[in-house]
Amino acid sequence: MRFIRPLAIVPVLALLVACSVGAPDVATSATSTEAESAPIPAATEEATPITVEVDVEPTDVMGWNLRVAVDELEGQGFDVVTHDSREDRTIINRANWVVTSQEKQGSTVVLGAEKSSDSTPTAAPVEATEATNEAPAAAPAPDLTIGQKNAVDSARNYLSFMPFSRSGLIDQLEYEGYSTEDATFAVDHIAPDWYEQAAKSAQNYLDLMSFSRQGLIDQLVFEGFSQDEAEHGVTAVGY
Repeated sequence: MRFIRPLAIVPVLALLVACSVGAPDVATSATSTEAESAPIPAATEEATPITVEVDVEPTDVMGWNLRVAVDELEGQGFDVVTHDSREDRTIINRANWVVTSQEKQGSTVVLGAEKSSDSTPTAAPVEATEATNEAPAAAPAPDLTIGQKNAVDSARNYLSFMPFSRSGLIDQLEYEGYSTEDATFAVDHIAPDWYEQAAKSAQNYLDLMSFSRQGLIDQLVFEGFSQDEAEHGVTAVGY
């Protein structure tokens, strides 16, 4: 019986092992190549915020205490410049000043001010006077007798449609039957303007007939007007 020697197989196996060890890992190599050649994503840029400037109007601080006004405007983001609007004085204590002018110049507000002591002080209200200094109350109207009351009514009625002198009106009331006392009381109680009555009487005479100036004066005196009242009445009608 003939046997084959197994030693011949060893070189072949060695060659196969060597090839197996020395061959590169194709899958690994391909993966590494792909990883190296893959593009790296760019870093995301953050958006820059856009600032929009808004023109803000400052608070109207006219008449304010200067210190309070400055605090208010600076709190709104404005730069504040102050100056004495009356004299060229340095403002030290803003609490003693009052804002009298205001001007906006961009982001700056210029305030003019006056010192509180420069302002005209407000007059203190005048208190009501005491009762002792008050004007005395009007005296109550006197109680009229029936004769006096009726005489007053009659005198007013006569004067409503024709002029009279003082003595002429008293005579008319006496003619109506009133006593001299009641007639005199009524005429003096009414106390019309006798100069006005003389002028009306002069005009009535001229409407009826012609008179010279002196003749008209004499007629008015005859009616009971005084010389002065008669002359005034004639002059009043243009004579």
